[in-house]
Amino acid sequence: MRSIETYELPKPCGATAKEISVLAEKIAKVLNFQPGFELEPIIEHLNGKIEYLPFAERSSKQASITVEKGGKFTVRLAPILFPLQKRMSIAHELGHLFLHSSYGEVALQAYHDTEGENELVEEEAHEFACEFLMPTKLLSRIAKCFDYDTIKVAAYFMVPEPVARQRMVNLG
Repeated sequence: MRSIETYELPKPCGATAKEISVLAEKIAKVLNFQPGFELEPIIEHLNGKIEYLPFAERSSKQASITVEKGGKFTVRLAPILFPLQKRMSIAHELGHLFLHSSYGEVALQAYHDTEGENELVEEEAHEFACEFLMPTKLLSRIAKCFDYDTIKVAAYFMVPEPVARQRMVNLG
């Protein structure tokens, strides 16, 4: 008989932006991830899968992740996402995988929720996604090369322009 998995809601990991940056950079290096690479093969390599929510579900506008004890996981995405939004959503869910479940040490279910303690959880996952897709050092070099044109920077990293713009502002 199969045991029923009990899932926790993610709790803030308490890492600083710098610590999240270092972790995201290390993980990208181990996975041999470079800007512009597809994320789906990484999900598969990490023993995960992607599912698309039915159109009729109210939550179909949100992404989520379910992580099993041991590391298997499922990322659920809205059925209609622009490709760059999809990349951000997948990277964000990877943030939950590594920051909040410690890659399967904690079985969890994370849903986009910005209420109370979850606001910090979502900020941490977003920080991870931004650093994973746009590493700080490379972003600084590329932004300078493109004369700080946020559209060109966003295109280089294959992220939505508002995300690239905000990240450039945050990094000064």
